[in-house]
Amino acid sequence: MRVRVARPLPVGGARWAAPPEPGDESTRLLDALELELARYGLLTRGSVMTEPQTPSFADAYRLLSRMEESGATRRGYFVTGLGGAQFATPGAVDRLRTAPAAPMRLLAACDPVNPYGAALEWPATNGHRPARKAGALVVLDDAKPVCYVERGARTLLTFTSTDRPRLAEALRAIGAAVDAGQIGRLTIDKIDGSPALQADIGDELNAAGFVMVPRGYTRRRRTPGSNRQE
Repeated sequence: MRVRVARPLPVGGARWAAPPEPGDESTRLLDALELELARYGLLTRGSVMTEPQTPSFADAYRLLSRMEESGATRRGYFVTGLGGAQFATPGAVDRLRTAPAAPMRLLAACDPVNPYGAALEWPATNGHRPARKAGALVVLDDAKPVCYVERGARTLLTFTSTDRPRLAEALRAIGAAVDAGQIGRLTIDKIDGSPALQADIGDELNAAGFVMVPRGYTRRRRTPGSNRQE
């Protein structure tokens, strides 16, 4: 039999409440929110709605407010432009504010470390809007997106704020992931909505080990100690 202890309420004197029955919807939602808080540290409407186990923000908001009353969360305007419906674990906001600059890294677009498309809106791109899809990749530099590779690895998107040196470094990070066997061979035939061969970033692609082919640019795994691609 599962026993769950009711969380205390911040009032004077003793108050008691019956714990929810196993399988109760509020219990499942509480479990899901605790997991999401542990994963993200800070929850917004976008991050809550991204998770399949919390499809209703209204229900999640009511429960997060109760968790705030018990001291399990803090509510505030932590991320500019996202309103006041933001909840964080104690200490999470302070740690985020004092965190050092994050290095450039290649992530799955749906990785919890990537806040875009969930807690934050994607910045403007030079093509269409990205999405948090399984199989899609994004390169972040100091938590800002540099480029995005669509699922299937045939379309590359760059962001309007990306400069050429950062883009070149991001493409090298993608190439390094191919060499390490972390992702498979890429053949990019579209860049920012246009044919890849018409893009003006050919030099950056070549420097990252991409090779021009009739359809666009391909990147295969290089054998150690040589420039030959497998």
